[in-house]
Amino acid sequence: MKKTIFVSGANGFIGKNLVKSLESNYQIYKFKIPSDLENIKEHITSVMDSYQIDYFIHLNFVKKPKNKYENFLNLQLPILIIEYLLKNKNKCKFIYSSSINVFLNKCSDFYTQQKKLIESKINKYENVSIIRMPLIISNQFEGDKKKLASFVNFLPFISLIPYKGSKINYLDLFTLMNELKKIIDSNIDYRNYNLISEKYIYLYEIAKSVSQNRILLFLPIDIIFKYLFTNVSPAIRGLNYKKELIIKKINNNSSKNIYIK
Repeated sequence: MKKTIFVSGANGFIGKNLVKSLESNYQIYKFKIPSDLENIKEHITSVMDSYQIDYFIHLNFVKKPKNKYENFLNLQLPILIIEYLLKNKNKCKFIYSSSINVFLNKCSDFYTQQKKLIESKINKYENVSIIRMPLIISNQFEGDKKKLASFVNFLPFISLIPYKGSKINYLDLFTLMNELKKIIDSNIDYRNYNLISEKYIYLYEIAKSVSQNRILLFLPIDIIFKYLFTNVSPAIRGLNYKKELIIKKINNNSSKNIYIK
């Protein structure tokens, strides 16, 4: 019998690719959040009561929330889902998608701080796993690569290339899918999974790869963001992730470092 997996954020960059990757071997359901949050607890109950769920993979996250609804998705929704599972004595494993950025030294951008906050909240619950991922890059114009392309190609005839930007720890999409499947299929559960890639790339290299113009205008962003505006995305601050990522070697039953070449 196929295991049942709920996925929130199933229409996002990682979500839609994860669904495609898993749907042949698992029973996959996309967990949809209504636009009206007034009866959100009743919605969660009515949807999840209908299934015997083995895994709930929570990918839903808004990097720059603009309103109450988007803040709810980030901070409150994962808690409500976990509390439903515990209240109903559901043995479903809740898997939360976080970021390897939480290990960056002196990183105060909004995205990283929210991830740290949510981790601190859900860590007290049982049957929860946190998967910390590096930057995920696809061969297609998807995810952060697509967002960067819209900036790079904003002007006609000229591509704006942020230079150098940070030397970023990254993982390709295909490898991520394989690692997630291994975690789901494993008989051993860890509290935390840290996906540590040995691959690094400068922001300007990614920008050049999505450029659609022959003329490249290099913008010296390191000078501005490394010292003056430190609360922006670490990708544009001129950081060297290899030096700034402070990841302790783990030797216990609750956490696992997964080193990926």
